[in-house]
Amino acid sequence: MSSHPLLPASSVLNWPVASTPARLKQGFGSPPVTVLMTSLLLVSVGWGTGKPALAEVPSFALSAEGFTTAADVRPHNRLSLDIAEINTALSQFPPDYASALNRYAYGRHFNWRDSSHSLAFFADDYQGRMQRTLPGSIALGMEPTFQHHFLASALMGTGAFSGQGQRRSLPDAARIAAIQSGILATVLNWCRLELTEASLRGPQDDNWSLANGSPKNWSELFAFWYGVDGQHSLHQEMSRIVERFGISEHPTQRVTQPLAAGQPALLEKRWPETEAASVQEALDVAALLLMLDRVADLDAAVAAGGDTALAAQWSVRGAWLAAGDTFGRANPEQGKALHEVLWAGEEFPDATTLKEAVNRAIDQLSLPKDAFGSAI
Repeated sequence: MSSHPLLPASSVLNWPVASTPARLKQGFGSPPVTVLMTSLLLVSVGWGTGKPALAEVPSFALSAEGFTTAADVRPHNRLSLDIAEINTALSQFPPDYASALNRYAYGRHFNWRDSSHSLAFFADDYQGRMQRTLPGSIALGMEPTFQHHFLASALMGTGAFSGQGQRRSLPDAARIAAIQSGILATVLNWCRLELTEASLRGPQDDNWSLANGSPKNWSELFAFWYGVDGQHSLHQEMSRIVERFGISEHPTQRVTQPLAAGQPALLEKRWPETEAASVQEALDVAALLLMLDRVADLDAAVAAGGDTALAAQWSVRGAWLAAGDTFGRANPEQGKALHEVLWAGEEFPDATTLKEAVNRAIDQLSLPKDAFGSAI
């Protein structure tokens, strides 16, 4: 077994009714299940499609981009506020790594049941679920705790982020680039976990509860993806990437459309197989876009040299925390070879090599090429 876990062994929420632009209020806690079920008695067949009548929208619902949550996932949605505070701490001069590490480890805004959940709580092999959540990453030889080792080391400046000579750690630019990309990738993997759990709880365990069953996981995926007001989230990052590469369909819509189409089946205790496959495809597209965005800056950064080059390379590695699973499911042998090159610490692959690898993965998984715009 390798000594390093990464080597082989990161729009406003409005009611969906044009006449009611009231902004959704974020709050703590969940209403009793009886309240949830009573609210859903008002729901018509169109529930979850983003077009319910005003009287049909429960007070806890989150809605954006054509999808309205059936379960109360306001606490989960607030994870993005932890990310905002981490980014604020890292933007200080000098970077406030202690505050960023504290928020990563212990969280603050995602209060659930009797504790605060955190990015670290998930990244450190959340309840032993990474092997079933990220089979592609595991196929590349990554340890189930790989996300936590990457982010904790970057925040502390240890392990792969240790310095050389008189430098305690790698330059701030490299560490911050790794952290910010890595957090977005980790949140994407958290979305993958919710999809995986949704596929198990109802179909295998007959748990279709809005409190802790498949419909709840379905809503949680959206909450993590979108964030509070669509900020400090995958939605915000994908919005920037859409503009950069001229992508015709927003990746968020690729996520929310099948979520909306599949939710009625979940509420009828049926698994929406086709829609779930579309959500998985959308997450793969997003993982590769996250990586391609970083790859697009790579050659110029390497030519500039110094801290700029290091930052670009570590940003790519941060995105790999999510892209690796896509590569591992596309072709484990080719994905593992690329993984080893990325982490060899010698000559880093150039942008052309990485884009060619992404294109192979796109073909192997039959992903829609128009989803990538000019990025490929």
